[in-house]
Amino acid sequence: MNSNSTEKVTDSGIWPMICHDTRHTGRSPYSTENNRGGLKWTFTTEQFGILDSPTIGTDGSIFVGGGFGFMYNINPNGTERWRYQTDFTIYSTPAISEDGVVYFGSWDGNFYALNSNGTLRWKYPSGCIYSSAAIATDGTIFVASSTGGGLLALNPNGTLKWRFDCGDSDGSPAINNGIVYIDCAGWIYALYANNGTKLWNVSVGDYLGSPAIGDDGTLYSACYDGYLYAFFPNGTVKWRSAIGTGCGHIPSIASNGTIYIACDSLYAIYPDGTRKWSYNQGYELPATTISQTVSADGTIYYGWSDLNGHSGHIEAVNPDGTEQWRESLESDLLWSAPAIGSDGTLYIGMETESGGVLYAFLGKKFEDPVLTKPVYGMIYLANHPLCKSRVDAPQTIAVGKLTFSVTHPDPANVSRVEFWVDGAKCAEVTTPPYNWTWTTHYYRRLGYAHQVSIVAVNRTGAEKTTGINIWKLF
Repeated sequence: MNSNSTEKVTDSGIWPMICHDTRHTGRSPYSTENNRGGLKWTFTTEQFGILDSPTIGTDGSIFVGGGFGFMYNINPNGTERWRYQTDFTIYSTPAISEDGVVYFGSWDGNFYALNSNGTLRWKYPSGCIYSSAAIATDGTIFVASSTGGGLLALNPNGTLKWRFDCGDSDGSPAINNGIVYIDCAGWIYALYANNGTKLWNVSVGDYLGSPAIGDDGTLYSACYDGYLYAFFPNGTVKWRSAIGTGCGHIPSIASNGTIYIACDSLYAIYPDGTRKWSYNQGYELPATTISQTVSADGTIYYGWSDLNGHSGHIEAVNPDGTEQWRESLESDLLWSAPAIGSDGTLYIGMETESGGVLYAFLGKKFEDPVLTKPVYGMIYLANHPLCKSRVDAPQTIAVGKLTFSVTHPDPANVSRVEFWVDGAKCAEVTTPPYNWTWTTHYYRRLGYAHQVSIVAVNRTGAEKTTGINIWKLF
């Protein structure tokens, strides 16, 4: 057996398992050069959030689990195709086989296989599962058990092929050249995939995370001792590189061999172990970041949560370590690694107070509408600017009718502009110029500032809002 030969990273589906493939490269064959953070759609799950990462089948549909025990299949346009409910929380990222079978574990103590239409094919009493499965070329499914002890190898019909007892494991197995690798109780084990016989195991004295495998068979594992470790295929240490405070996330490997790992910063490491660059997004990364993702054009994507406010973010970083774009998400915590669709759409899940949200990004970022009239702090008489209001306490005041004029930096992407007053929709304009004249008379609320909101809606339904408070007299 040639230890330097490697399995292909083009497994079944578009993004068929955690970190894309059995080697956990986190590398997509699809470009995202036209993705600049535009919100395509959002999909909301039941309560308790999305605690795993999305995967993508051959037809472009998305699979993701929810904290309430549901596994969802979502159409590429963001609508639900089906859902299947287990008896407890799903932390396990689904894996999709070549024939469309969906494999995942649940915290209810079972490992599930669903048909492509969402019906149950079989389930195996595995113990509670945090691990995300990998599927070998012969169809064998490998998954670790958090309470059942060690690594399970299951046949496609749901029977046990073999079990390797290394203690409880939350790790996600990787496969290369007939060897399956699993992190268990801080160690990395190499086992023959056909019978579970141990080839070697290694420890560095602290917790080693699930490995990614390079094109030359090198294993890369992040450790909580503050280093990224590289191991030769025989398990000996090749090098280690400092990665700040350390973490146990799965590294990603670009086509040029650069290794990426997001811990307290995003680190880029050359294949020889020297640091290429580090990128800090302005906050310390929390341990909820699972892994980063690399597109065919070299852009690195990762999600992170602000430890102070628990607000979620998705970050796009250029191959040279500079920021490409960043988008804030209305979410609390991140448990999800990004996945990339064949059209360059980026998918990532988040946890919110009310449930989970799956975000889909593609195209230009949708910008705020620009209010050109009225101007803040002016007094208008019968739609004409009269003078500025008080310098020490400026107010926008309108006597009689008032026309609102709105522009947008990307009108081709605008479906409509809505005008709202005090929470009530008053008008909708679908083509430029986006103008609306406010003619309502007010007699009993002369001392009241009205809240006017201008909402621009793009062609995928995303909204951006600006507003102004106006004292309206007559």
